[in-house]
Amino acid sequence: NMVSAVRTVYGAVNTTDDLAVAAKAFEEDLDKIDSMLGASKSAFFLDSGFSIVDCSYIPIFERLAVQLPSKVPIELRGNSRWPNIDAWFIALETEVPAYRNRVQGDAYSWMATISMLPGASNMSLTRDNRVEAAREEATQLLQGQLAVSVADIPQADRLDAARVLVNNRKAVIQDAVSEAKSQAYLGRLAPEHEAQVDSALRRAALLLLGKDRVQTLDGATAVEGRAAELVAGRLCVPRDMGAPQAAALRSGLGKVAASARESAAT
Repeated sequence: NMVSAVRTVYGAVNTTDDLAVAAKAFEEDLDKIDSMLGASKSAFFLDSGFSIVDCSYIPIFERLAVQLPSKVPIELRGNSRWPNIDAWFIALETEVPAYRNRVQGDAYSWMATISMLPGASNMSLTRDNRVEAAREEATQLLQGQLAVSVADIPQADRLDAARVLVNNRKAVIQDAVSEAKSQAYLGRLAPEHEAQVDSALRRAALLLLGKDRVQTLDGATAVEGRAAELVAGRLCVPRDMGAPQAAALRSGLGKVAASARESAAT
């Protein structure tokens, strides 16, 4: 069944043959699920529309859509073999605001957690170091969000992100200057840098609130830039906030980091 196939795909000791058998079984299960969706009168599993059935599939399918290609060449999204599954993903994002705005994870968060999976060091039989490759891919995804212009982010998402940041400011600062319990590869700042972390967060919040960019970023230091990048990397969706809000916050933090680099170069 699909559960056993997924467990095998995510297993730690697969041989090439095991992997091929697991992938084939999983693809056959996906064929059945795609047919189920195709038989529905809605884009969801039930004719009546979004239901608890969809909720039961969301967590695993969302994870698989990002993480599965790290081990086997199976793409859940945009795959012509499973058009109804792809349409289901799109319907969730366009017709279920609660999912899109608060429940849905983002590609960076899912990719960044690969190294915490059981058997992560053997995620692929064709790559020398899949964990490192996953981290590199996660870094590219993160850099893409850091580079987005704050002005291109919807105001509602910017304001929501600022609100969550302000409400959790002390916890965010503490995480940045404490010993790493996860994502140790990101590094942490020394406790004496709490003030700089706080300053970086304040700058990002002001940008989200629409304050003048030049004035807000003036004097950003290298430590503030490092703090901004660290917080952006530690931000996990949907644990900390929804995907739209996280995109907004990472955009603001990206501007703090970029300004710090520019200041250091002059």
